[in-house]
Amino acid sequence: GDGTVTAVVQILYQGPADEFSWVLPVPGIPDVKVSSNTAFARLQGATNPTYTLNRIVEGECGDSPNRAGVENDSAPSANNDDDGDDEDGGVTVLDSGSVGPYDLEIIAVDAELEDPADVAVQWLNDNGYDVTDIGPDVLRPYLEEGKNLIAFRLNKSSNAGSIRPVMLTYE
Repeated sequence: GDGTVTAVVQILYQGPADEFSWVLPVPGIPDVKVSSNTAFARLQGATNPTYTLNRIVEGECGDSPNRAGVENDSAPSANNDDDGDDEDGGVTVLDSGSVGPYDLEIIAVDAELEDPADVAVQWLNDNGYDVTDIGPDVLRPYLEEGKNLIAFRLNKSSNAGSIRPVMLTYE
């Protein structure tokens, strides 16, 4: 009713905390907060597929060594419970700060550049964000739409176990 959208986004990560980076395309400059894993655990529990194996035996079958020990026909279910106007080669830092275990920067990339995605990835790498080789291909469509990028990394006092979902509210 107030013209805003709120998205709660979760990431799963295993690895060293100092190599963690997370980049999300966003419209505008969202309000960023941390959220809880509880909603995702409940959603997963309610939406995980379940499978049932129905067998029909016609005639008589001899004992098969492959069937030894099979007592349950159903598959197990998984239940896992500062802002600024700094410009740097076509990249403008729109906002920065910390929330929960994250340090973050929201950047805008000049859409008039020959390849804004390559410029964005170069800026992210130069500023300590670990971006994979597929980064430009993934980011390019969002940058062509005029989206900004919000880049997260864990602050120095956090470890990979501190990672939590983020809540983004934007117009």
